[in-house]
Amino acid sequence: TAADVIERAEGFATRGDVEALFAEPAAGTGWYRVAWQRLADSRLAGPEAAAALFGQPKPIHVNVPDEPFTSRKGDIDHFAAGTVSFAFTVSSLGTIEQLRLRQSLAPMDSVPEPVTRAFRAARYRPRLVAGQPVATPDHGFELRVDRDERQVAVAFVAREHAHVGVL
Repeated sequence: TAADVIERAEGFATRGDVEALFAEPAAGTGWYRVAWQRLADSRLAGPEAAAALFGQPKPIHVNVPDEPFTSRKGDIDHFAAGTVSFAFTVSSLGTIEQLRLRQSLAPMDSVPEPVTRAFRAARYRPRLVAGQPVATPDHGFELRVDRDERQVAVAFVAREHAHVGVL
C-alpha cells in the first residue's frame, strides 16, 4: 500500500537523520536520496509523496538547555522578558547557516550564549528537490524569554518559514 511505501521511506530518512547526527552531516544524504527515490518511483506513492516528505527541512535535533541562565552581561537581573525571532538558512547538509535576527522584543544581549550556541548546532533533515538536497533560506525560530525573580525560562518555537507568522 501507499502507507507501507511511505513508512519504508520514512525508515530510510530516519536512518539518514541518525547518520547526520552521530557521524557527519553529509552521512545522511545518501539515505535521504534513497528515501526520496523510493517514494518518487513508487506507483503507490509517487513524486507527490516524495515532495510531501522532503518538501521542507525538518528539525531532527535542537538541544535548547532548560536550566536557568545568566545573561551575557553576567547577571540574571539583566534579562528582559520578551520575544526574539531569528531566521536562518538550512544548508543542503542540514546545518544552520546565516543565523540572523529578524525581530526582537527583548534586547539581543538578553539571549543567553548557551541558547544561541544550541541553535547554531541544531540539525535538520534538508529539503530535497528532484532527489537532491538543497539549501533552504527563510526558516526560523522564536525564543520567548520569561523572567521571574529567580530564573529565566526560554521557550523554543520552530517556524517553518521565518517570514510567515513573524511577530
